[in-house]
Amino acid sequence: MRFIMKKIVKTIIMILLMVAVGAVHAYGQWKQPVYDTTVDAAEYQNVGEISGTAKIEQEFTAEYDGMNGLFVRTSTWGRVNDSKMTYELVNIKDDSVIAEGVLKVSEVTDNDYKEITFPEVKESKGEEYRFTIAADGINNGEGISIFTTKKAESAEVLKVSGKEQDQALVMKVQAKEFNWEDFIVLIGLQLYVVGFVKLLYRFLK
Repeated sequence: MRFIMKKIVKTIIMILLMVAVGAVHAYGQWKQPVYDTTVDAAEYQNVGEISGTAKIEQEFTAEYDGMNGLFVRTSTWGRVNDSKMTYELVNIKDDSVIAEGVLKVSEVTDNDYKEITFPEVKESKGEEYRFTIAADGINNGEGISIFTTKKAESAEVLKVSGKEQDQALVMKVQAKEFNWEDFIVLIGLQLYVVGFVKLLYRFLK
């Protein structure tokens, strides 16, 4: 009887540990690319220089709740100056502003992701958003650009100065959420490993 109780306790402890590991891994910051990640970075294009009256608009559908940031891959051509662009993120359904601010050219790194953070939007999953960057009168020769490539399913319309493009910005949407799919997959993987170890132990015993 005591042996059986010990076995039950060990099993419960193991299950709890597996659930805890899965939960810790599944709850975190998730990044949703709005572009096709299978495309080689060497094949990326760009929207051209964002200067003068240029305006870039990317619409997308959020795949997770808890949206709290965007990562936009930029090209600076080595330019460093004090020019500023403005950005805005709105919910298309009611045109409510989620985030707005200023991007300084001097704070943007060439061929890297520029992070834009904002207060968490708890119920963002399934909502359509429009991210806009405007040159705000930057002089020609002082602006930067944003990479583009093939769309992912979550990408909607991309407009460059009012003209639709059959591509998407190289942009990732960040969200903080408990990912049930990841949790279930990890639990399944742990069960597989435990079962394999037990089987191997019995075989070698």
